[in-house]
Amino acid sequence: MTRKKVNLIPITNETTRKSTFKKRKKGLMKKLNELTILCAIEACTIIFSPYNAEPDVWPSHLGVQRVIARFRKMPEFEQNKKMTNQESFTRQRLNKEEGHLRKLHKENLYKEMTIVMYQCFIGEMMITHLSMLDLNDLGSLLNQKTREIERRLQYLRKKRISFKP
Repeated sequence: MTRKKVNLIPITNETTRKSTFKKRKKGLMKKLNELTILCAIEACTIIFSPYNAEPDVWPSHLGVQRVIARFRKMPEFEQNKKMTNQESFTRQRLNKEEGHLRKLHKENLYKEMTIVMYQCFIGEMMITHLSMLDLNDLGSLLNQKTREIERRLQYLRKKRISFKP
């Protein structure tokens, strides 16, 4: 059974928020412990919360200092290589979504021009009613369809499948 999607908004009820914090913190620590064991890596967490005066650290203060010291010994380029902030994360998501939007726009244009092509073939639409841009798109679609037909004919000829035009 799958879990329902959680709305990522602050929990307004203080007791529920504190309880959720404790449960999720415990789960995070458990996952991090498993990750360090299974993948043989070094990791640490530092969690500041309004519920404790001191930050929660894992695995220990000494362990956190050791991981941070190792991190600081790395060249700055290596330190920043996989880091991301809200701005760069948002920019990456935006670029990804823009690419997806361009792909959908291209697919939509292909489908629209296919409909226009068939409407012109059966006489429901006159080619004279199309704009120059639509005519260019329709021409590209017709060229693409012609190439697909030629490839299919070539394939059938190779297979020596006879057909009557």
